[in-house]
Amino acid sequence: MPKKKTKQSKKNNDQKQFLSRLLILLGVLFFVITIPYFMYMTSRPTQISRPKAVTCNDSNCENVYLKNYNMYQITNCNASGDPDGDQQLCNTKGRIGTCRDKQYCCPGTGMKWTTSMTACPSATNTPAPTTKPTDTPAPTNKPTNTPTTKPTVAPTVIKSGCNGACSSNATCQSGLVCALFTDGSKKCRNMQCLTASTCTCPIITPTLAVSVTPIPSPTPTLDLSLLSLSPLPTVSPESPVLSVNTFTNNKNETTPQFTLSGKATPYSEISIQIPESSVLGTTLTDGNGNWRYILTKQLNTGKNTLILRAKTSEGLSSDLKQEFTVVAKGTSPILWIIGIFIVIGGGWYLFTKRNQF
Repeated sequence: MPKKKTKQSKKNNDQKQFLSRLLILLGVLFFVITIPYFMYMTSRPTQISRPKAVTCNDSNCENVYLKNYNMYQITNCNASGDPDGDQQLCNTKGRIGTCRDKQYCCPGTGMKWTTSMTACPSATNTPAPTTKPTDTPAPTNKPTNTPTTKPTVAPTVIKSGCNGACSSNATCQSGLVCALFTDGSKKCRNMQCLTASTCTCPIITPTLAVSVTPIPSPTPTLDLSLLSLSPLPTVSPESPVLSVNTFTNNKNETTPQFTLSGKATPYSEISIQIPESSVLGTTLTDGNGNWRYILTKQLNTGKNTLILRAKTSEGLSSDLKQEFTVVAKGTSPILWIIGIFIVIGGGWYLFTKRNQF
C-alpha cells in the first residue's frame, strides 16, 4: 500500500509540474507575439483619409436668407479650396462684398445685397472736381464794350450719411460730423455718440445763441467759423473679443478629430488654421457671439498649433494661438483579455485530457 500511494503521489506531482510548465510556455509565447504587435501598431503613423475636394456653391451670387442671423448672405468661392467659400453677411450699412469678381453693396443691416453702389460711397473713387480757368478777353479800345467773365459753376458736393467716408464736416449730412479714427479713416458719425456705429442715438442739432446789441453803425455780423470743429474728434474702436472652449485633457492632448467652439463679438468672421495638418476654414458668430467649427479631416499625430482670428465688419481683428498634442488611438485592451483566456483555457484542456489517460 505505501508503494502504491508513493507512485500515485509521484504521478500527481509530475502532472502538476507538466501543467505549470505548459502554462508558463503558453504565457511566454503569448507575450512574445502580442508585445511586438502592440509596439508596431502604436508606432505606425496614422493614415489620414483626406476628403475629396468639394466644389463651392455660391448660389449664383444670389442673396441667401439666414434665419438664425435674420440677415442675407452672399458666398464668394476663393482659391483656398474651402467648400463653404467666403460667406459675407449684410450686417453693416456701407459694407462692400465680392462675388465672381463683382462688387456688391449692403444698403443697411438686415437688407439684401445689391449691385447698386449708391449706399457705399467708398466703393468708387470720385475724382476731385476741377474748374477750367476763365479766359479774360483782351481789353479793346472801344469804351462802350466792357469785358465780361462767365460765372464759375460750383461743383456739387455729395454729402455722406452715417458711416460714410468724409473729408470734412461739410461732406456729412445734417446732424453728423466727420470723425477721425485711430486707423486713419474718416467717417460721418453722430456728434452725441461717436462710438455708436449705427448712429441710432438722438441727433441733436447744435444751436448758437447770439446776443446782439443794437448799435447805430456799423451793422453787426456773425462769425460762422465758430460752427466748425477743429481738430476733428478721434474715436478709438475696440478690438473684437475672441475665446475658444477647452478641447484637450489635462495633459493638453486630444484625438485626431473633434469640434471647435467658442465666443467672439456678434456677427464677426472667425478664421481657423492648423498648419501642421493643413487645416484652413472660416465660420461666423451668431447674434450671441457663439461660433462652432467641425473638423472634417483627421489631424496628424504629434504637436499641432491652433491659430484663430476674429474680424469685425469694421476691419478690426483679434488673434488667439494654442499649441496641443494629437494622440493616436491605442490597441484595445480586449486583446489582452482574450489572450489570458486562451492561455488559461488551453492549459485546463490539456490538464483534463492527460488525467483521462
